[in-house]
Amino acid sequence: MLLPSPPPPRTHAHTQVYNEGTIPANGIPDIPFWALVMGSLGFVLGIMTLGHRTISTVGTKITQLTPTRSFATQIGAAIAVLASSVMGLPVSTSHCLVGAVIGIGLAQKLSGVTAPLSWSVLKRIALSWVATIPIAMVLALCFFYPFQHLYT
Repeated sequence: MLLPSPPPPRTHAHTQVYNEGTIPANGIPDIPFWALVMGSLGFVLGIMTLGHRTISTVGTKITQLTPTRSFATQIGAAIAVLASSVMGLPVSTSHCLVGAVIGIGLAQKLSGVTAPLSWSVLKRIALSWVATIPIAMVLALCFFYPFQHLYT
């Protein structure tokens, strides 16, 4: 059985990580402006359409948060994001925030406070995180496939 030959090397500036296997020495990949605009628009659209649900879920439906517990949650998430960034690890701020809220809920439970964690909400969050990867893959294919001639 013959294996297909590898594709020819790409020459566009936005494929430098693919071609070279590293980020440039100055640490700034050459990302086309249109890609930054499209990503920003997608981010803003997501916040505008479903941001209120995310804030409601994290802020009230996982566990009961007081102002001091909310502050501790924000500090915990910030430390996790900053520490991960220093180590060069890609992280999601929303994942870190949910983890911090879960940590606050567990701390409340261990200290005897009657503010239980909502396991049903946590299950839905976990399922949505698992579903995000294949959904993002399908959407990427849907947006890339019609325009693939621009990339090859």
